[in-house]
Amino acid sequence: MKHKMNPAAWVACLAIAASMQSAQAEVKRSIAVAPIQWSAGAVSWVTGEALQAQMISELNKSGRYRVVERENLQGMLNEQDIGAAGRTRGGSGPKVGDLEGAQMMIKCVVTDAEEKASSGASGSVFGIGGGGKKTFYKLTMDVRIYDTQTGLIADTATVSAEQEKKKKKAGVNLGIVQLGKEDSGGDTTGEITRELIRKALAAVDKQADVLGWTSSVFTVKGDKIIIRGGERDGLEPGMKFKVFALGEALVDEDTGEVLDEGEETEVGEIELTKVKEKIAYAKSTSGDTPEKGNKVKLISN
Repeated sequence: MKHKMNPAAWVACLAIAASMQSAQAEVKRSIAVAPIQWSAGAVSWVTGEALQAQMISELNKSGRYRVVERENLQGMLNEQDIGAAGRTRGGSGPKVGDLEGAQMMIKCVVTDAEEKASSGASGSVFGIGGGGKKTFYKLTMDVRIYDTQTGLIADTATVSAEQEKKKKKAGVNLGIVQLGKEDSGGDTTGEITRELIRKALAAVDKQADVLGWTSSVFTVKGDKIIIRGGERDGLEPGMKFKVFALGEALVDEDTGEVLDEGEETEVGEIELTKVKEKIAYAKSTSGDTPEKGNKVKLISN
């Protein structure tokens, strides 16, 4: 005999499903934003520091990320650049994966920044002015997205934005009275930088979905497995993870650069039992017991 579920039960089931999806959506990926470099000609209306600050602000507002700010980030990036240039002993320099606590890192370079004017007709008839030059702002930026667990570039994108400079409202001069008055036409530079950052973060969001939420096993004590990541990342008891052993890395002996992290081997699965601010405790639910350094990846609902 078939039993029909009453409406109240259906509502309860839907509420539980929505709650589970909401919990999944609230998990935050930790991300580091490197200082934005500048290879374009200097302009007076925007700087790399301003773009970086705006990017960090937008990442925080999205609710999807926890931005890892590090005082020594620039120093480590400089060391990476030296290593990539072949000026360090093979394998001695740090790699992107050494940025402990960040799952992803963004490095951007502004490759084009210009302010250009186009000529237009000008003149007046019976004192009524019309025409004039138009000014355009343009920005182009290369975006590199790193998977810090492997130290490899996960994705790249080139984004650009262009805006016509807003002019003040023009008055109409009839030779007797002035109709209308000048006022601010809006923040043109703010609009173009917001558009540029929006396009850059769309590429970051896409790659974040591909990578999923990942971390690593911090240590194993008996039957207690401790992973990096906790309440600040949105983790909760009951969440399940797949565990992977990393393959042997292929490293360039001349530069120390990681060319390939090797194949990952699935070890088993774990489930969170207790979550603190920065770490979480788990138990093994299938497969072999994880080891320190193993990669963990959240299983999607």
